[in-house]
Amino acid sequence: MLYAFGDSYTFGQGMPDVENKDPDKYVLGDSSQYVWPVHLAEFLDTSLENHAYCGASMLYITKIFLDNYSKMSQDDVVVIAWTYMERWSVINDDTEMFPVFNLLPNMPKVPGVPNLEEYLPFNTSAHKINMFCMLTTLITSLCDLKGIQCHHRILDCLDFKDFKKHRPEWYVLKLPNTSLLYSQQKSSLIKLYLNLIPGKLPDYHCDQDTHKFWAQSIHREINRS
Repeated sequence: MLYAFGDSYTFGQGMPDVENKDPDKYVLGDSSQYVWPVHLAEFLDTSLENHAYCGASMLYITKIFLDNYSKMSQDDVVVIAWTYMERWSVINDDTEMFPVFNLLPNMPKVPGVPNLEEYLPFNTSAHKINMFCMLTTLITSLCDLKGIQCHHRILDCLDFKDFKKHRPEWYVLKLPNTSLLYSQQKSSLIKLYLNLIPGKLPDYHCDQDTHKFWAQSIHREINRS
């Protein structure tokens, strides 16, 4: 089984097969059939559970992984497509006290089913990077215990100078340079090696070539490991 976790990019927000669905009523299996986890599952010839959620924060992605960890087994593959480094939150089930939560500070309050999260701003890059290192290490360690392959991707362009400066000494996980922005910057190499032409910034949600590139690059990494 392939388990995929992430935010709206991994879900496929804006793709033609999900654009008319109500985001407040998404359930497992409602994600787009055009996103990178679908392509990757085909490459691996395996079944897929796509647990991506539109607007998911770093901590929410971790929570969903932990919710599904008990049913994972040896030889499964887990791929985490981490969201933007600004997306952090506190999980809070008390929806009666806070009827609406905002995932990001620039998202307007709207009526409807409340999200079970509250935006939590971190003031320093060091804090965010340390938290990110803790989450990736936790998930990787839990996968190692069961013999599960675990691979990580970064959605936006993480400042690797800050990352090298602030990451803890114990942190050894290697993160591949396959963020969406990196993909755009290396578009000539993508075209040369994969015969794919990624679309232009700013919105990659509906860019099927970029989804194919992610799937192929992760597939090569899985084969190497």
